[in-house]
Amino acid sequence: MLKKYFLFTLPILFFMSSCNKETLPIDNKKIENQLPIDNSKNEFRYYKEPKQDLSNAHSENVSSVNISTQTSTAGCTVEKRTQSATFDKLALLDPTSEIMYIGSLLNGESIQEGAYAPFFLPSTHQMKPVTFSVSIQGSTGVIAKTITPTLSNFRIAMQDITNATINGQQPANFTFELTQARSKSEIEMSVGANLKFGSIFNSFANFKESTTSTKNYYLLKMFQKFFSADIDIPSDGNLFTKPADFQGPVAPIYISSIDYGRSAYLLLESSYDSASVHKSLSASFSYWKIGGGTDLSQDQRKVMEDLRISGTVIGGSSNEAVKTINGIEGFKDYVINSGNLTSDSRGEIIAYRLRNAKNHGIYKTMINGDYYLRDCSSLLLPLRRYYNGLEHLYTTRPQDELLSGYVFETNEGHLYRSQVPNTVPFHRYYNGYDHYYVHELGNYVGYKYEGIEGYLYKEQVAGAVPLHRYYNGKDHFYTKYKGNITGYVYERIAGYVIP
Repeated sequence: MLKKYFLFTLPILFFMSSCNKETLPIDNKKIENQLPIDNSKNEFRYYKEPKQDLSNAHSENVSSVNISTQTSTAGCTVEKRTQSATFDKLALLDPTSEIMYIGSLLNGESIQEGAYAPFFLPSTHQMKPVTFSVSIQGSTGVIAKTITPTLSNFRIAMQDITNATINGQQPANFTFELTQARSKSEIEMSVGANLKFGSIFNSFANFKESTTSTKNYYLLKMFQKFFSADIDIPSDGNLFTKPADFQGPVAPIYISSIDYGRSAYLLLESSYDSASVHKSLSASFSYWKIGGGTDLSQDQRKVMEDLRISGTVIGGSSNEAVKTINGIEGFKDYVINSGNLTSDSRGEIIAYRLRNAKNHGIYKTMINGDYYLRDCSSLLLPLRRYYNGLEHLYTTRPQDELLSGYVFETNEGHLYRSQVPNTVPFHRYYNGYDHYYVHELGNYVGYKYEGIEGYLYKEQVAGAVPLHRYYNGKDHFYTKYKGNITGYVYERIAGYVIP
């Protein structure tokens, strides 16, 4: 179970832990377009901030602590780690949430328990009208509204604002971030979301939280912010027309800023490392979205074809606020279509910011969670593929890199350095012009035995992928990918390797 903590913000904060940094105004300086806050009439100025006791928590901005190690059934060393991450702005996975409006009050005590409960004023009290504005450029209508904060008032005001004609194209930068996903806790930290407002895990059907799996999982976050709605903080600091008949020691918090746009949270399952996946994604985005540059390389196509994709999309031209996405074609459609603010695509709520009613400071959320870090580097050897123009060489031996005439092409997975349960030797033979690899030791006419390259699985096991064998009459070709290879005939599965 994840615990969520809240603490006062630092002057410079990060947007949802993204690599794009956003500098925010310092609380004791002027907020843009308004006077300094007096706060002398703020009825909550003497109340406590809703802040969790962090004495037993990891309070660093981003920290990892090794808790224990163990050995998995695959022979890999597994570290159990606890990590914490902090966010000044939170992702929203349910844009239809009834508490998502500017000025919405939330119970400060419930925040300390990791829940967001509405804060209800007594019937004799009400919030003062608040003014908010939107950052839409080129709008022919009003961009600011004054409302009494309720969900219906906010929706009516936003409809009036967004129905206006917009001159020119609204900037909407497309950004993405790829992070490794080793547990649901780590996904939650990477998303930066309170999952009580909606869960993306139902769409992550392929995810398996395991210390023995050798599959690579990645969380791909994509954002396009169209505009934001931001509150004007009252100059006297008071949100109420009368002193609130308030019970309890903790001041409430309120929603001060809401981002609109579209976002996607996708789980990628791949046999490739993060560098290969990131490079192939970047090339695909450029090729699909812009239509510029060159087509994908053969290796990049293999990486993209290997991906299994599932996840949640928020916003777009569809009438659905939230929908699921599956497969490479659905992913491609998302990247290509509905990437701008238009009359039929105003965006959905994708993120929000909280402030405390005590002094209107920004609140940060801290999320703690455990994940497992698997290290098989000491047990595995990369099976490297070389080509000399005539035949392919597959080797785990560093000295083979010096063989004259051979050019490195790719890695075809990993073999175990020494034998582990259920693995068999991968024997290497050579007849002077063709290298031949089998897990059955024997006498093969014309071939000379050259030793064991490593150990692989004879049968399918979790986390291993088939190594397919092809032959063209002169050259044996081995690959993780089954398909039509020009000039080669498919023979069999040679064994199962670790991706």
